[in-house]
Amino acid sequence: MNMDYEKAYKDALKRARKIHNETEIDYEKGVIEEIFPELAKSEDEKIKEDLIKWISEFPDMLWRNHYKEDVVAWLKRQCK
Repeated sequence: MNMDYEKAYKDALKRARKIHNETEIDYEKGVIEEIFPELAKSEDEKIKEDLIKWISEFPDMLWRNHYKEDVVAWLKRQCK
């Protein structure tokens, strides 16, 4: 039996990516990232997401006349 390991790995990675993107459970994400490190977010991406969540809790006017949707849009353009 000739096994195509590269294809099997790509198929497993595809399934893991789907679960990783859909789950909200940090433990599940951690297990998947341990098995497939390429699915883990960079520290910059984690900080950006935390900042977006934090800013989203503010009222419409954030500070120094910047609206939160403008700040969130700017943050989303960073780290690409």
